[in-house]
Amino acid sequence: MNYSNKYVLEVNIENRTATTFKGKLFNHTDSIASSLNIFTLDDNGNETGFVRINEDTLSYIKTLILEKKNIKMGACRDNPSQTSLGIYLRGMKRSPQLLSYLLPLLDTEGYLEHYKSGNAFFSKAYL
Repeated sequence: MNYSNKYVLEVNIENRTATTFKGKLFNHTDSIASSLNIFTLDDNGNETGFVRINEDTLSYIKTLILEKKNIKMGACRDNPSQTSLGIYLRGMKRSPQLLSYLLPLLDTEGYLEHYKSGNAFFSKAYL
């Protein structure tokens, strides 16, 4: 199923491609200033799913990054680290996996930088 073509035709927004920190491609519309529509892709570039990240979630994550300055990503759906952004998202009843898409876009927009330590990714706010 092609999720983005239906959405793009209805609201006349162009789809953009980005990459997770682990190198997986995904498509998105809108911007980190409002809300995001994420279209997950398989290895052949075919859309496999859709997730919307609303303005409240975006704002919450941005605020946490600014408050914590340096925080573990914690995108694991089942068991995010207790000191990570993922655990805060679970508290909102949102999947920590959203961070796999949101944080690279925040990085690209110059809102944060990321680094890897062991198997974990961390986000560091630009001041």
